[in-house]
Amino acid sequence: MSLIIRQAIPSDAPIIAQVIGMGFGEDLLRQYCGSNGLAIMESLAKMEVSQYSYHNALIAEADGQVAGGLVGYDGAQLQLLRQPTLAYIEQQTGIVPQVAEETEPGEFYLDSLAVFPKYRHQGIGTKLILAMSNKAFNEGHQRVGLLVDTTNPHAESLYTSLGFQRVNQKTLFNHQMWHMQKKRNKDFFTSKHFKEISAKPKSKTCYLLKHSFLTNMQKLTTTRHKVFYRPTQYILYPHKKYCDGI
Repeated sequence: MSLIIRQAIPSDAPIIAQVIGMGFGEDLLRQYCGSNGLAIMESLAKMEVSQYSYHNALIAEADGQVAGGLVGYDGAQLQLLRQPTLAYIEQQTGIVPQVAEETEPGEFYLDSLAVFPKYRHQGIGTKLILAMSNKAFNEGHQRVGLLVDTTNPHAESLYTSLGFQRVNQKTLFNHQMWHMQKKRNKDFFTSKHFKEISAKPKSKTCYLLKHSFLTNMQKLTTTRHKVFYRPTQYILYPHKKYCDGI
């Protein structure tokens, strides 16, 4: 399977709406924005500024077909993003949803994740989480956070395996949720997602992503001291301070 994870574009709005709808579930989506929830989410995804804007989404494509997506944003921007979101929902439904603050300043928040049924159990959700987490760390965020239902230990186990830990509990739509966070690994290039493959000549070091990411390897950039590689179209794995032109 050839997998690409890319930044969403405006024409991905219907896909983003499906991702959000699957992340919410049918009942919660109706509670949040009425019976026409998917259409409302599609409009929100097309906006330049909203919680669910295409700017905040990554899309996974497997063998050229859309397989899933992930929406995330800076927790410090929650109110800025939520205001136009709730205003549009009120405009369309006449109701202002009462929603607890699901994130907070100091973390990059993974809001909605979904992998379409045909592509599940192939590690795509994991790769989306890692791609957006690494993108957030590259942008300077020190923590990535998410919420998981306390009655979903399988999902919590997955997040724990990716380095997330419980920090507290939150209530969202009358559901008790574990708030989990993952801290940035200060030694980014020796993290478990990278493997040193060459040190010849000694003045240069080459890094490749480990096997699960070894797809369409492409030379990224050469600096005075290091040569970096990445899979085509994966998102900003090396930190900007090391790589000119990213």
